[in-house]
Amino acid sequence: MRYEFYLPTRGQTATPEALETLVRRGEALGFHSVMIADHIVFPASIASRYPYTVDFRSESSSQSMDRMERFAAEVMARAGA
Repeated sequence: MRYEFYLPTRGQTATPEALETLVRRGEALGFHSVMIADHIVFPASIASRYPYTVDFRSESSSQSMDRMERFAAEVMARAGA
């Protein structure tokens, strides 16, 4: 059976360095693949409590997209594309 895991897209665990650490650790543990969630539309602001952070605040959508773009660029550069 093959297992995969999702990579984070927000917060300190979504920096290129942290993502690389997570991917390498997943590979060492025998995971077959990783996935990264993507959204086509983000709200301009989020007023409700966000349950996945300590202070219940969500990062802006621009921060999330910036990280996704940096991650994609890093992956492409390492792949020689």
